[in-house]
Amino acid sequence: MTDNTSSTNLGTVILIRGSVVDVHFATHLPPIHSLLHAQEGNIAIEVLAQLDAHCIRGIVLTAT
Repeated sequence: MTDNTSSTNLGTVILIRGSVVDVHFATHLPPIHSLLHAQEGNIAIEVLAQLDAHCIRGIVLTAT
Protein backbone atom coordinates (compact mmCIF):
# COMPACT_ATOMS: atom_id res chain seq x y z
CA MET A 1 0.00 0.00 0.00
CA THR A 2 1.59 3.28 -1.03
CA ASP A 3 0.61 6.90 -0.66
CA ASN A 4 0.87 8.75 -3.99
CA THR A 5 2.63 11.70 -2.31
CA SER A 6 5.40 9.55 -0.84
CA SER A 7 6.32 6.15 -2.19
CA THR A 8 8.27 5.37 1.00
CA ASN A 9 5.20 5.59 3.25
CA LEU A 10 4.01 1.99 3.20
CA GLY A 11 0.92 0.73 4.99
CA THR A 12 -0.67 -2.63 5.76
CA VAL A 13 -4.33 -3.43 5.19
CA ILE A 14 -5.69 -4.63 8.54
CA LEU A 15 -9.43 -4.83 7.84
CA ILE A 16 -11.63 -5.22 4.76
CA ARG A 17 -15.42 -4.80 4.93
CA GLY A 18 -16.81 -4.73 1.41
CA SER A 19 -15.36 -1.63 -0.20
CA VAL A 20 -14.23 -0.11 3.13
CA VAL A 21 -10.65 -0.79 4.25
CA ASP A 22 -8.59 0.13 7.30
CA VAL A 23 -4.87 0.60 6.72
CA HIS A 24 -2.11 0.82 9.36
CA PHE A 25 0.91 3.09 8.76
CA ALA A 26 4.02 2.87 10.95
CA THR A 27 5.14 6.42 10.12
CA HIS A 28 2.94 9.40 9.20
CA LEU A 29 -0.64 9.12 7.97
CA PRO A 30 -1.65 10.22 4.48
CA PRO A 31 -3.99 13.26 4.40
CA ILE A 32 -7.76 12.85 4.12
CA HIS A 33 -8.97 12.68 0.49
CA SER A 34 -5.57 11.51 -0.74
CA LEU A 35 -5.33 8.57 -3.12
CA LEU A 36 -3.55 5.37 -2.13
CA HIS A 37 -2.53 2.56 -4.47
CA ALA A 38 -2.40 -1.17 -3.69
CA GLN A 39 -1.36 -4.26 -5.64
CA GLU A 40 1.09 -2.47 -7.94
CA GLY A 41 -1.37 0.36 -8.66
CA ASN A 42 -4.29 -1.87 -9.68
CA ILE A 43 -6.44 -0.86 -6.69
CA ALA A 44 -7.15 2.77 -5.77
CA ILE A 45 -8.23 3.75 -2.24
CA GLU A 46 -9.38 7.20 -1.14
CA VAL A 47 -8.61 8.14 2.47
CA LEU A 48 -11.87 9.09 4.23
CA ALA A 49 -10.84 9.30 7.90
CA GLN A 50 -7.87 9.11 10.21
CA LEU A 51 -8.91 6.68 12.95
CA ASP A 52 -5.93 7.21 15.26
CA ALA A 53 -2.23 8.04 15.08
CA HIS A 54 -1.47 5.05 12.83
CA CYS A 55 -4.68 3.97 11.03
CA ILE A 56 -6.85 5.36 8.26
CA ARG A 57 -10.21 4.26 6.88
CA GLY A 58 -10.65 4.41 3.14
CA ILE A 59 -13.00 3.40 0.38
CA VAL A 60 -11.90 1.31 -2.59
CA LEU A 61 -12.57 3.15 -5.85
CA THR A 62 -11.78 0.28 -8.25
CA ALA A 63 -12.98 -3.28 -8.61
CA THR A 64 -11.28 -5.68 -6.22
